[in-house]
Amino acid sequence: MAKVSTTSPLGPRAKVENTIYAFIIKYRLGDVVKVMGFHNSTPELKFVRRSSLLLTINIDKNTEADLQLAVEAAGKVLAEEKLEVVDFTSHVDLSKEPGHYVIFWEINGEASEQVLGECCNCLDKSFVDAGYTSSRKVNCIGPLELRLVRRGTFQKILEHYLGLGATVSQYKTPRCVGPTNSTVLQILTDNVVKTYLKFNHLTKFKDSRKKTCPHCVLS
Repeated sequence: MAKVSTTSPLGPRAKVENTIYAFIIKYRLGDVVKVMGFHNSTPELKFVRRSSLLLTINIDKNTEADLQLAVEAAGKVLAEEKLEVVDFTSHVDLSKEPGHYVIFWEINGEASEQVLGECCNCLDKSFVDAGYTSSRKVNCIGPLELRLVRRGTFQKILEHYLGLGATVSQYKTPRCVGPTNSTVLQILTDNVVKTYLKFNHLTKFKDSRKKTCPHCVLS
């Protein structure tokens, strides 16, 4: 069983402080989980994110917490069309200069081009690490790219890991897919249906937008 911090500043979320039995590998130390309820006195936990992911290209350093916050912020834009993110992951694309962040999204319906463009803007603006923002300004990091994948893509990734011997109870979606994880990267790439790059003329959407990403300020 896992010990869960009850003094975490994350509100309904908690942090795994230690594990008691070596065979419990569902959670790692420092993982952030959400307490969904209790079975007798034992908390029922839902995995939220790992604590140690690092997205970096230049001097930028973004953790899984930063990625989670960015997706949550952009998800609020998506929610305006009564849609939500089913699952997501990220990748650092260094195939050409300058490198850039790629966010893969699977959503539960059809969103308009305008809203998805806004989501891409919001994702980019939501990475507020000083190294990232300064690198973006001088073009040491390219515009963030949002890639929308087909429904069921993350199920295919799950099936891939199950084929390698993982169990459903142990599986957690990788939040960053590195270049050495070629099979998962190929699954994602093969299922991309739409691609959006960070749009620089945000005022184009000014008149029709009801709400905006909290990090996006119209000029």
